[in-house]
Amino acid sequence: MLYRLVPLLPRAAARTEGGSVNVGSLFSGIGGMDYGLARAGLQHVFFCESDPWRRSVLAHHFPGVPILSDVRALGVESTPGA
Repeated sequence: MLYRLVPLLPRAAARTEGGSVNVGSLFSGIGGMDYGLARAGLQHVFFCESDPWRRSVLAHHFPGVPILSDVRALGVESTPGA
């Protein structure tokens, strides 16, 4: 089914000069684009998605990464990893 992403495969090796790149995802959906970014070696520090079902899919595929529900509440102080 479309909502089942294949399990995340091991990430690409971290960059040797400057470490990994952190990324936050707005309007994440079920994380299709984020899956590709993770495969490329980027580290997610947060997601923002309003739909509860899509948040549950993100939580399943990206355990431990904070998932915010309202983009209007984002700010420098409230954004994980900022």
